[in-house]
Amino acid sequence: MSVPRAKRVLYTFPISLQGRAVALSTDVSKEGFCLESSTYLAPGAEVKGVVMHGTLKLPFTGRVAWAQAGDPRASTWHKVGVRFEHVSVGLKALLGVKVH
Repeated sequence: MSVPRAKRVLYTFPISLQGRAVALSTDVSKEGFCLESSTYLAPGAEVKGVVMHGTLKLPFTGRVAWAQAGDPRASTWHKVGVRFEHVSVGLKALLGVKVH
């Protein structure tokens, strides 16, 4: 029996990964997000980044759950599924996650 996925919302956040790569979220849940990234990240890789929301920089850490390489000939970015390991209080608030 499979575990149901968390509710996902189509929302585009600009994201900075590892302080050097650029990414955009394509869908977001309280457990993670799908990113389109200029840099390929392999499954299992640790990810540190910030979600940029207005003037806020909201940090998170996570792990790549899956990755699909883009095609540079077609100018498509890589797709990466990131599962959150730690999310800042500000990002939790933005995602609507209860903070204990």
